[in-house]
Amino acid sequence: MKRVHEDVSVSMELVLFEREEGGFACPVACIHVDIELAAAA
Repeated sequence: MKRVHEDVSVSMELVLFEREEGGFACPVACIHVDIELAAAA
């Protein structure tokens, strides 16, 4: 659960989510994410 809280906190700093009564909302219509995944060493 700690990791989820950290992820939401960072997302809020980036304005990907905003706090609303009873939860969170996404203020944008579309989010494009480029990520690179690598196998653990």
